[in-house]
Amino acid sequence: MIHLVNHLPHPGAVLDCSLWVASQAAWSHLSAVLLAETWFAAYYPEMNYRGLADIWKKNREIAIELSAMRSLTNEKNRDKISSEECKALSESLLARLHYLQEFLRRDGGRNQTFNAYCTSFIRDAKRIIHHFLQCFNVSIGYSLKGEDFAPSFWTAVQEGGGQGLRGGAKILFLDKPNQGEENNQMNQIYKANRLFT
Repeated sequence: MIHLVNHLPHPGAVLDCSLWVASQAAWSHLSAVLLAETWFAAYYPEMNYRGLADIWKKNREIAIELSAMRSLTNEKNRDKISSEECKALSESLLARLHYLQEFLRRDGGRNQTFNAYCTSFIRDAKRIIHHFLQCFNVSIGYSLKGEDFAPSFWTAVQEGGGQGLRGGAKILFLDKPNQGEENNQMNQIYKANRLFT
């Protein structure tokens, strides 16, 4: 098992957890869940990893499906993907993102670090779905609104001047993560996950 990153995180950053768990799992016979629980107990005991483990798992599943969704937009035979398949995949992901948003709302900010990571994740995820729907020219009655236009790490939104799905907001995929404005929550997450900035 080989893991590649283009930068090292500060100790205690969530990316540090991913790398630590992957490296420990490579040479020990411990489960990744147990290793992650141990890491969170050491660095973020207030986060209650065990109570959030199911949400972390759901986020991982969403991330994998979003990756597949992005690859479908570049697929040579994408005309073989039906609009019904596009709708089903998009609606499924949006429902799970809505579940995550409701969980964060009910949490009431008790897990601020977790909420900050998830909020940016949700924004990027919704933008990937929006881009996917635009690429396949499929409308499901969903559009970006309000908080969806706030800054996130891996995407940006360019306002569209046209009508219809393709004339709406254009999603730009960033080559490097957005650092956020100095000293805001996004910037703090960015700095924590980069040892050498």
